Amino acid sequence: MVAVAVAAAKTIGVVADGLGPEFKPFGKSTAVLLLGRFKEKKLVDLGLVALNNFYGHALSIDQIFSQVDNIVFPKKEGSKMPPHAQIGALNFINGAVIKHQFPMSPAETKDVADLGMRVLTKISDPKVKTAAQEFMVRGAATRTAQPTCHFSR
Repeated sequence: MVAVAVAAAKTIGVVADGLGPEFKPFGKSTAVLLLGRFKEKKLVDLGLVALNNFYGHALSIDQIFSQVDNIVFPKKEGSKMPPHAQIGALNFINGAVIKHQFPMSPAETKDVADLGMRVLTKISDPKVKTAAQEFMVRGAATRTAQPTCHFSR
């Protein structure tokens, strides 16, 4: 079953990359399915590759943020995701922060910063914390490195 899922993740990534913006109607639902498979360690890296192939032109942070947040901090009482799933979800956010060619919206920036702070203060696993630190640092650098808008006269 894992072999089929691996092949599917690879195929989704290639199709999404090939279709570009035309993959947008399928972006969110596909991302939800891929993120849901992060429980299986073998699928995390392939899922990230597939997600990164259509993030930006067919998917935005605000469309998928609640699912990422639910992997890192499950809403179901007593539920806990394995660290590799949490790290994979945080690495997706890290890739999204890096890939942004324009500044994130204020709402996206707030959500990402809030998630990073909650990870740093509530999760004890050092590998999960490191994943959060990476996008916090990159996000701060991205936000400060944006060129200033100059008005022409």
